[in-house]
Amino acid sequence: MRTLYLVICLSLFAADCFAANNKMASGTVYCDTNRNNLRDKGEKGIPDVRISNGKDIVSTDKQGRYQITVDDETLIFIIKPKNWMTPVNEFQLPQFYYIHKPKGSPAKFEFPGSAPTGPLPASVDFPLYPVKEPTRFKVAVFGDTQISSEKGINSYARELEELVGKLDVAFGISLGDNTGNWLLMFDVSNRITSTLGKPWYNVQGNHDLNLDAENEKYSNETFERVYGPAYYAFDYGDVHFIVLDTVLTMRWKEDDKYLGYRGGLESDQIAFVRNDLAYLPKGKLVVLTMHIPLDYRAYDKENLKAFFNEISDRENIIALAGHNHILENSFLDANSLWPVFKPLHTMIVGAVCGSWWEGSLNEENIALGTMGCGAPNGYGIFQFDGNKYTMKYHAFDFPEDYQMRIWTPGKIFANQSAQTNIYVNFFAGSRKDTVEMKFGERGQWTKMKWCPDVDPFIKERNEIEKAAKGDTSVTIYDANQYYFSQHIWSALLPANPPAGIHVVYVRATDRYGQVFDGKRIIRVE
Repeated sequence: MRTLYLVICLSLFAADCFAANNKMASGTVYCDTNRNNLRDKGEKGIPDVRISNGKDIVSTDKQGRYQITVDDETLIFIIKPKNWMTPVNEFQLPQFYYIHKPKGSPAKFEFPGSAPTGPLPASVDFPLYPVKEPTRFKVAVFGDTQISSEKGINSYARELEELVGKLDVAFGISLGDNTGNWLLMFDVSNRITSTLGKPWYNVQGNHDLNLDAENEKYSNETFERVYGPAYYAFDYGDVHFIVLDTVLTMRWKEDDKYLGYRGGLESDQIAFVRNDLAYLPKGKLVVLTMHIPLDYRAYDKENLKAFFNEISDRENIIALAGHNHILENSFLDANSLWPVFKPLHTMIVGAVCGSWWEGSLNEENIALGTMGCGAPNGYGIFQFDGNKYTMKYHAFDFPEDYQMRIWTPGKIFANQSAQTNIYVNFFAGSRKDTVEMKFGERGQWTKMKWCPDVDPFIKERNEIEKAAKGDTSVTIYDANQYYFSQHIWSALLPANPPAGIHVVYVRATDRYGQVFDGKRIIRVE
């Protein structure tokens, strides 16, 4: 009897604590006919729109109303449905959330978080306006812009100039590390990106954190103030996008001044993904966007397994990441902890800043920071059509059809030709692609061998950088020259070609059926 009484008391105490720390937020999702971000008379509620508190998900009723549990550190956000759009602010950042932090963020941070929001409003409403979203559309995907200096600001602005008024996409996504730990740079980064005139979603990276936070719970405060929740979801056309926060922070040692990090997803986020996917048909294409790639070497294995178990039954899924400053396609299988037979396609999409805006400057004062994989800095354009997708890489400062770099020695001796390799770096290539070459216009197409290796261009560039400095000091390419690029192909040149000038033709066919070509003029003696 005493045991029963104790259980009842503990249950009542727990309920009281829950009630003290949790409230019910309510509001309406409505059609903002005049787009003034206010619910005016006659603007009707929208049914069947999903709302989340970062874990639970509810749907609006026939009048567009909802109720959801919140505590005093909750971001309430809408999961944008197909053929509807949220407002954007002056920086083209989608406004799909409400921050409920009555006491605000901790005040001691070097970079400010949210100001106190006061009591929970009687109604937290979300405006949407109708748009016609095509089933076939393009998305620009930026990897690490990593602005942390005047050099980075100027280089990023110069690179985007070529895209202003010309970027033909529905919206853009940046995959984290908008800054290099100096979070005040969010402002200038957003201002530059907004010149493209497209709605722009953002992922949190490890250099976008409040590293002076007490723990993981408060490491997102500045990011949340600027961009909203660190993880969320939305629909566009027939595709469902989930933005993930794959940066878990911790102190490696108790006396560490700043937080460290590793790859991972905290439990509420995994629950959010589970609840979100429960609303979707199995065949719907799901695009996961994140900063740290889903690599078991960077994650706690049990944490990654738990996440994989939530997504592995999807029939159509792709994961896009940044962080590593390379281009790389992987197809995860059991060796990578992926639990089902059909591999998971993951892609690291490169870095806008290349190798951290390092390297010699070109005539426009932009750093030539070629990435460790040998690809130039750039961004990806993904085209979606129903549950299908294709991807094309766009290198800054090069023509749109520049998809590969071909490397041979500057001069080739005819009697050594058969022992001389030609190397092709097909920037967005993978082991599932085919690369061929032919020697001269009348030559026969020969299939090249996929052979992950250090791009010889990186070694060559390293020597150029050292010579330009006039010494043997360390350059950005010293580290890069040890990276085995996963998109290198090679083949031997034909034996005993005639002396003179010749053209080597290269043809690359990717896994989507897209065909790209390149040429290299060589001199034979």
